[in-house]
Amino acid sequence: MAPIQPTSAISIFEALGFDAQAITFERVFADQYFRDLIPQLKPTNDLAKILCYSPTLFAMHCDLEPAKGALMIRLFDGDLTLSEEEFDCYSRYYPKKLLLVLRENRALSGQWFPKGNWREGKFHVTLMPLRKLLLQDVGIAVGKAEQKKLADLGIDI
Repeated sequence: MAPIQPTSAISIFEALGFDAQAITFERVFADQYFRDLIPQLKPTNDLAKILCYSPTLFAMHCDLEPAKGALMIRLFDGDLTLSEEEFDCYSRYYPKKLLLVLRENRALSGQWFPKGNWREGKFHVTLMPLRKLLLQDVGIAVGKAEQKKLADLGIDI
């Protein structure tokens, strides 16, 4: 399965009622000079780590106040894996409202980054259906209209 491209990720979250913007390192830095330089600085520069491990999207739900409906989203395709360096960066520098979303085949599941942990040399987190997570933690109900939009994108929620 092909990786979820930022434009596809935006479409998925727009179908759920969010306004979304791609914030991946590659999207933010079009200049090749910076795209080459910044990763070289990661071992000694925390800002370089923050930039290199930028999540996939920043999103705000159209019907919620920003304090409740704004979040960062990191999308994974087929396998949710983080390096120890990514885990450390997210733990130290990113907000608690970092939503990890996994696409497996047509289904979306997710969990908040702080609910995961690092043990035995890898990241562990228990995922739940994204539809249930959005309702339970954010107060967003996914109706039939949203389900139809997602189905048109090849996603079951």
